[in-house]
Amino acid sequence: MRALTAATAALVLLLCASSAATGARTAVTCGAWAAPTGNDAGSGSKSDPFKTVARLQSVLGPGTTGCLQAGAVFPEHVVITAQGLTGKPVGITTPSGLPATIGDGVEFAQSSHYVILSRVIVTMSGLEPANSLPAVVTIGGFQNKLVHSEVNGGGVIDKSRECVRIDHGNLIVVDGNRVHDCGVQKGNRVIYAPGIRVVTGSNAMIANNVVTSTPGDGISLYPNAKDAIVTHNILDGATNGVFFGGDAKFVPTGNKVIGNIISFIPGKGIYGANYYGTTDGVRNVATGNCLWKITGFPVGGRGFVESKNRIVDPRYVNRPTTYALRLSSPCRAYRPRP
Repeated sequence: MRALTAATAALVLLLCASSAATGARTAVTCGAWAAPTGNDAGSGSKSDPFKTVARLQSVLGPGTTGCLQAGAVFPEHVVITAQGLTGKPVGITTPSGLPATIGDGVEFAQSSHYVILSRVIVTMSGLEPANSLPAVVTIGGFQNKLVHSEVNGGGVIDKSRECVRIDHGNLIVVDGNRVHDCGVQKGNRVIYAPGIRVVTGSNAMIANNVVTSTPGDGISLYPNAKDAIVTHNILDGATNGVFFGGDAKFVPTGNKVIGNIISFIPGKGIYGANYYGTTDGVRNVATGNCLWKITGFPVGGRGFVESKNRIVDPRYVNRPTTYALRLSSPCRAYRPRP
């Protein structure tokens, strides 16, 4: 069995905690299977699985879930084009055991909708052509979800690559994930590798994630994020916390950053700017967030209104393993929820 990274072990602990808190996890009915030992010309059954995630997702219709072999590694770049319906999403998941790994990134095509990717690890190998992509996971389309998964940069050195990028996505959900180490900064001092970035998207829900150790903003609402809700996330050890930013054409509008924990940040906690000298963001708010050990300024800049943000110790139990909070934590109400 391959060794678990600290972040992967933490993800498993978080999944177990979620199951304990909510009772036994609902059994998954698998419409098709994939395993690295399979055959894409096979039937896709559990005993005759497909070999690739790409082949698996190509056969999934509304209300169908494709299942990945526990602990398996799929060394591929997956473009998700599946289409579900309201109340009948398409699912791709590891139904039990250790999450499977997709080794060269994932893209939700703009044509995809009502797709839920859950309980997987997504990383990037550094091989072309996927290595040239701007993000490990790119989510476009309509009402797609990335939940209860791990996303990391695969140890890439001095590369500006986002972990999760919402690009031309509407009503996208990024919930309950562990996002970390989107890039490793060594010689290049100007790389930008944010944890979660909304490039162009409306009504995104970014909630209950733990974003750590990445050379960029923990969450970036830049430049054309509209009406996103960012809540119950822990942002720890990123270069900066949350950014409201515009460019020459677009500005973030109507975004709400409420009840997050932002800690051990060498740069800025919550900030806003438009480096192109044009209009600042409008109707953006940052309220009720906990900030701790911010080396730069905790809250500042333009393009948003802030209130009731506190500089207070969140009182982690075992940072950076699970980011559990002590019962006495003044920020417990803001922690990621199961």
